[in-house]
Amino acid sequence: MTPISLLTTFSNAPKRLPNVWLGTLQLWVWFLLQPSAWRSYIAQIDIRLRPNFCLAELRPQQRRHPRLRRLLLLEYGILPILVSWGVGLVLWGLGQPRQDIAFGLCVGLAASLGAALVGSAVVSVAASWMASAIGGLVGGVIFGLLGADSLLVFSSGYGAHNPGLQTLVKAILPPIVMASFPNGAAAGITLGMAKSNKSYALGQKLGGIVLGVVGSGLTLGVWGGAASYVIEHWFSNKSGLLADVGGQVILGILLGGLFGLMVSCYTRRWRRDIMLGLMAGVGFAYLASLAYNTPNAVVRGLAIGSSNAMLLTVLFALAYNLAASIAGVQSGAIAGVLGSSSIHTLFISFVTGYPLWPTLLLSLVCTTVGLTLPLWLPLCLYPFELVWTLLLYRLDERSGGHRRPPLRWHTAFWDERQRLPFLGLDQYLVRVINRSPQKSQTEGQAAMDSLSTGHQRWAVRNAQIELDAQQLERCADVGAIATLHRQLTLGDLENPTTPLLLSFRRLSEDVQAALNQSSLYNQRLMLSTVVDHLEGHLRELTRSRYPYAPRFRPVLQSWRHIICQHQQLLVQKAELSQEIESPYIVGIPLTQQQDIFVGRQDISAQIERLLKEKRYSSLLLYGQRRMGKTSLLNNLGRLLPNHIVPLFIDLQGPASKARNHQGFLYNLARGMVNSAKQYRNLTLPHLSKEDLAADPFTIFDEWLDQVETTLAPRTVLLALDEFEALDQAMVAGRLEEDTVLGMLRNLIQHRPQFKVLLVGSHTLEVFQCWSSYLINLQVIHISYLKEPEARRLIEQPVCNFPVRYAPQATERILQLTRCHPFLIQLLCAEIIALKNEQPGPSRRQITQADVESAIPQALNSGSFFFADIEHNQRGHSELLRQLAASEEKFYSPKRSEELTWLDHLVKQGILEIVTEHYQFQVELIRHWFAKTIR
Repeated sequence: MTPISLLTTFSNAPKRLPNVWLGTLQLWVWFLLQPSAWRSYIAQIDIRLRPNFCLAELRPQQRRHPRLRRLLLLEYGILPILVSWGVGLVLWGLGQPRQDIAFGLCVGLAASLGAALVGSAVVSVAASWMASAIGGLVGGVIFGLLGADSLLVFSSGYGAHNPGLQTLVKAILPPIVMASFPNGAAAGITLGMAKSNKSYALGQKLGGIVLGVVGSGLTLGVWGGAASYVIEHWFSNKSGLLADVGGQVILGILLGGLFGLMVSCYTRRWRRDIMLGLMAGVGFAYLASLAYNTPNAVVRGLAIGSSNAMLLTVLFALAYNLAASIAGVQSGAIAGVLGSSSIHTLFISFVTGYPLWPTLLLSLVCTTVGLTLPLWLPLCLYPFELVWTLLLYRLDERSGGHRRPPLRWHTAFWDERQRLPFLGLDQYLVRVINRSPQKSQTEGQAAMDSLSTGHQRWAVRNAQIELDAQQLERCADVGAIATLHRQLTLGDLENPTTPLLLSFRRLSEDVQAALNQSSLYNQRLMLSTVVDHLEGHLRELTRSRYPYAPRFRPVLQSWRHIICQHQQLLVQKAELSQEIESPYIVGIPLTQQQDIFVGRQDISAQIERLLKEKRYSSLLLYGQRRMGKTSLLNNLGRLLPNHIVPLFIDLQGPASKARNHQGFLYNLARGMVNSAKQYRNLTLPHLSKEDLAADPFTIFDEWLDQVETTLAPRTVLLALDEFEALDQAMVAGRLEEDTVLGMLRNLIQHRPQFKVLLVGSHTLEVFQCWSSYLINLQVIHISYLKEPEARRLIEQPVCNFPVRYAPQATERILQLTRCHPFLIQLLCAEIIALKNEQPGPSRRQITQADVESAIPQALNSGSFFFADIEHNQRGHSELLRQLAASEEKFYSPKRSEELTWLDHLVKQGILEIVTEHYQFQVELIRHWFAKTIR
């Protein structure tokens, strides 16, 4: 289990720094580079809080939370101080006079505090933090560079008389940049933080933005017009100072009233909040009057910074709240920055008399730069971050692995906005995980879990691929290969090596199945099939342009060498022990390379006959489990004539496990290509997963055109084994029923060269959705072997079989198994295992007593088969046990309910009716239910 400390280190909730100065800088980093850490911090206050919450919406209990109080202390107390220090350092470094440094420092301090107070109340604490920090820094530096007398040029008519560069720099640039860039940055941060369970249509979003901008403009226009009317009629005959103060008071009342109204929309305390807003507006008017009338540079700086910050923030908040109430926070953020910038720009142009279009263009540039801050800032930081990561690598290398790796300080864990890859991160993850002790491995795994959902998940994917390859390489013997499939896990990432890892897992399962065989002969035989598959994969990787082929090809070669060596050991062991090599194969389908496959010529002949008739385009081969359906499909290549090309697809494999149609069609085509090569040595056109990306079914249909041309005039038999697995994939929603089955229907209707053969243990009565898509479906039932075929399987499974069965022994096996192919091989395999334990002279003659002695062991080793039957008949298990325990050979139902159950079991192929009595079809299955009586 991963320790809590590591989960904290590599999570989106790193530890909060106790130092208030460093804690303030940490929060700033969170907003710029790691917004998930901010979300986690807010969730610790209250899980119901939005990432873009404002103070006005908080409940009393939330306001009293210690984390929130600390947050407000940092924003209202520490952040303005740090901003002012930053402004002072910049101006001092640029050689500004002391008076200008003090002026700029005061502008930055007041602007930071004013934006924080107003913005956090009615917009967003996160957005106000960014507007406070950037607005204070930018405003303080710009006004400090222009000097304490810069406001004198900002007067009515100045731009009209001086429309040049000097006006732009002194009168236009400071207020425009101070308004547009910080508000744009605040909007960008708001967009990055916004997460909502409610989705809005594009039209609703655009409508919200337009209504927010226009609504705020109309509101300010009406209120501004009223204010102008009052100023003109009440103060036009007054002195200049009184007229200016009166106008500022009216403007302050306007903005204060709007601010109080926005607060009261959250709190529903209209009278109190509007009164407080009006008082704040009067304070704003007082600050504005100080900015224009006091000669003191410090007081003027405080007044300019606070009044501008309050004005701009109220403008932003008005458009933001109007749009957010209609179409969510994202629309509100865009409306806020557009509304505040445009209204402020119009006001600046009107006051200075400067041409409107250059002013609007400058405002748009500053707004865009601020709004895209989360996009371009990581790009600017990337070179420095890359140098830092390389330094970490060197420090780790110099430590020699004796210290805890500095992986936790890697930039990938605190800059989640960085889209550019950190070179070498995947190798670093692998190196940490491969270290000892276990703590380093756990740390590396925790780091991979943390990065798996971000922009650096490519490194996790590459690291996992390398770790998987190393895990495969560590298999030093067949035992390790056989158990690998239990340890090999496939993650949720879209891993390009997943099909290859699935192949390795199936190879591991095949090796385990081979080692589970009781006879050395079957072990060698099945391992030979595994070697064939390995060689096929090697050829495929050799021809492939697959980027990871060079990494996995040596693994396949190593596995082939290990298995071939084990085969030689089995040969030596068989020669020394002189035991009977059992040819009987239990638990896996037979391939065309295995001579033990017998019979089924009647089924193959029926398939061949139906394929010749044009009216039959789809077939269904069904039968009980372990009846040999897959073995028949594997051997159709030699049972059917050469003009019929069987393309065998196991739907329990990757095809039905695919997450989408692209993966399904790719695995379908891949199986068809492999089958054509295996059964008829024909090469079909290649179809890659990338080819299917744009339009899967159209590309697949065009590929089928090429297949038809390649195979013409042959008939193609597309055999889909275990079609129930495909139905389960459609029920689970990974594949769409109408699309997949519609494709099959189209293939059947419009491609007469193709025939479809479904194979399963159910008829289409269970899957009604399939029936409407398959035309003229012909059903073929595969059942028990014929008696001559069963005798051959028992007595002559392979050529020169050295064992002889007594006639009574053969008859007893036929009686116990009812010629069931799986049960014959199961019982005969246990008989051979029993004979190998006997002295040499008696080994090669099998008697009826040997058959009876092997029955208990056959029931145990074949328990998976019998238990599956019992599981599928859970509602009738007790009835079957009663029937199995009955001393009478036949059973007559005693209740009408039993009669219904018994008829169902007859349909399932478990029972049969003989002279109006019920009995087990297979005697060995009756033995199983008799054995399990409690």
